[in-house]
Order: sequence, then structure tokens, then C-alpha cells
Amino acid sequence: MRVPTAYWTYLAYRKLGEHEKARATIDAIEPDLKLIENDIYYQAVQVMQGRLKPADAGATKDSTIKFAIAMERRFAGDEPGAKALLTEIVRENAQGHWPAEAELAAPGRRAAGSSLG
Repeated sequence: MRVPTAYWTYLAYRKLGEHEKARATIDAIEPDLKLIENDIYYQAVQVMQGRLKPADAGATKDSTIKFAIAMERRFAGDEPGAKALLTEIVRENAQGHWPAEAELAAPGRRAAGSSLG
């Protein structure tokens, strides 16, 4: 559960403006990690690390990876791109997707900071 924990911890730290803690959290996840499960979270963390470009994730239908990409867009200041992808995530999931719904529920909110530097 180290990889999914790093995913959610990173997002929490970024929202709090704790960019160094966020970066340290995901930098602790090494490349070429051999996993039995949680490979989707691992791909999402690699997007956050910059090791996997969003385009390289392909036309994924996975909400976890798409959510990571949407949040990276938001953190980079691309609010229209983030909202478009968050909306797509919700529409593709018959039962919704609570993280995307929560992000869309606060339309005036801005991400704390724009880069990890």
C-alpha cells in the first residue's frame, strides 16, 4: 500500500502548498518497482514524478491515472484542462468518481502554488 499512500499523500501536500514534502513523498517511490498489485497507482505516481508523460499513459480509461493527470494540470495552472478531464472522469463512471466530483464542486478554488520547482 506504499504506492497508493504516496499518491494520496502527494496530492494532500500539494493542496496544502507543501511542495517539498509532496516531492519527497513521491520521490521515495523508485523506478522499476516490482509490484504484485497497485500498478495503476504506480503509473499515476510516475506521471506525478514526471517519469511517465501523460501522453505516454495513452488513452487510458483508468480514473486513477486520469485524476493524477487532471491534478497535475491544476497544479500547473491549467484550470480549463483540469476541469475538462475531471468532468470526463465523472461522465465515464456510472457511479461517479468522488475525488473528481470533490474537485469540481469547488469551481473557484485555485491550487496552492503552481510548481514543485
